[in-house]
Amino acid sequence: MPAAIAITMDRRPGLALVHLAGHLGLDGRPGLKAACEACLADPEVLELRLDLAGIESTDRTALALLLVVRERAHGLGRRVSLTGCSARGPGRLALAEAGKYFSVV
Repeated sequence: MPAAIAITMDRRPGLALVHLAGHLGLDGRPGLKAACEACLADPEVLELRLDLAGIESTDRTALALLLVVRERAHGLGRRVSLTGCSARGPGRLALAEAGKYFSVV
């Protein structure tokens, strides 16, 4: 059984950095949504950056979850970028296409 998602946040001027670790899948949706909503509630946050370096495994809903976050942020006029998603492994296949939809830094 994969480790449940763990989420931590850092704030910098204009940027909210959300660090994700463990398993990114449908069961992590409530935590991911709450973290991102908390960051987007701050009017000084212009960019939401999701750090995926700690993600060990995903399921087929992972990319869809990230796209929901992107649409919510874009609806508020905010940017979304990803970092730490370059490592590919059998448990991270759902993230392989993320660069098509997100700015990757």
